[in-house]
Amino acid sequence: MTVIVILGSITAVLGTYLTNYHLLTDSLQVLRFGDYRTSEQKQWQREIKEENSKIELNNKKSVYLLSFDGILYDLLVKYTLDDYLKNKLETGELYSRQYNIFTYETKLGFRNILGGYKTRTDFNIFNLIANSKNPLKTFAVYSWEPMRTAVLSRNTHIDKEYNLERYPYEGYAHSKLNKKFNDGKELMDFSTGLLNESVETKDYNFYFYLDDVADNAGHLWLKLSSDYIINTYKYYYNIIGTLLKKFENDPNTLVIVTTDHGRNKNGYNHDFWDKNAYKAFVVANHNLNNIINRPFVNYIDIMQAIYTFLQ
Repeated sequence: MTVIVILGSITAVLGTYLTNYHLLTDSLQVLRFGDYRTSEQKQWQREIKEENSKIELNNKKSVYLLSFDGILYDLLVKYTLDDYLKNKLETGELYSRQYNIFTYETKLGFRNILGGYKTRTDFNIFNLIANSKNPLKTFAVYSWEPMRTAVLSRNTHIDKEYNLERYPYEGYAHSKLNKKFNDGKELMDFSTGLLNESVETKDYNFYFYLDDVADNAGHLWLKLSSDYIINTYKYYYNIIGTLLKKFENDPNTLVIVTTDHGRNKNGYNHDFWDKNAYKAFVVANHNLNNIINRPFVNYIDIMQAIYTFLQ
């Protein structure tokens, strides 16, 4: 009888985890790798949850967070940065850091660049900004539906938002992409047009831009040497290069280029069992170590750098 009860309990627990797949994967990662937060990150998170409504933000500050889904740092440098920006990277005038990220996607509300750790509402960067004293205006453009439903949750406040999966631009949302680079280019032309227009109006203080055209190439099993991928990386200069040069010496503007996850060297895999795929990176026009007053560790520090810089 005791054995049956124990087996029944084990079955019930496994059933719960299998039904809630994200709960299973999250727990497996914790068991395998331990806590992904440093003591400094934990302390900051505790302070923010207690004090963020009292923190006053500076409406003269601006941050651009550009996330290019699943791209490789080496290819970013090779195809996206021109000689001028490559030189600034080598001399340290542009900050860069590669780090491990123990996740395979920025989704399901945990371990992502906007939320940092498992929560769906109060601790993503948009809601930190919205809930602070003297909240600033925010802007977002992306073409991946789970960004709103799973990562940010429907309770996130964004002042101006373009979810291109729902936006009336038929045929070029994330689900419509294929192996033709022209379709990817047309989507990027449209989304970067929205971003550039918002930059010119200067109506916002925090800008979030997510592009997953390069990630789409990986899902289509295209080689890293394919014209689709090379042309995609070259196109990214229109976004990254423009902003890094526009604001390279601006003390009130922070530009952060990052990816929500890495991938392994063949360019295809980025699941959490592939240790080589954990590598992610950040490039910025300011030294992020100086902003957070300690060494930059991982994607949680992206949130902290943004929130601290805006104060």
